[in-house]
Amino acid sequence: MDNIVFDILSSKSRRAALKYLFSLGGDATGRDLARHIGYSHQQALNALEQLVSFGLVERRAFGPVYLFRIRATDLSGKIEALLED
Repeated sequence: MDNIVFDILSSKSRRAALKYLFSLGGDATGRDLARHIGYSHQQALNALEQLVSFGLVERRAFGPVYLFRIRATDLSGKIEALLED
């Protein structure tokens, strides 16, 4: 599991996206996330899609946009604790 955690946290954009989503505690669009973390919309979407593939973030369609939120898993709990340090 430590290798997965390292892979996830090795990217600044993924760390920033996770921090924002953990602090938000709800849904965010890619544009909302990009605006808050200071990355382009495409960089934010890439980070979110990678986090979806890791199983940390879930994506759902809401009309013409996608909403992203943290999935409650053991791994997400471990990552949240690491990001708080």
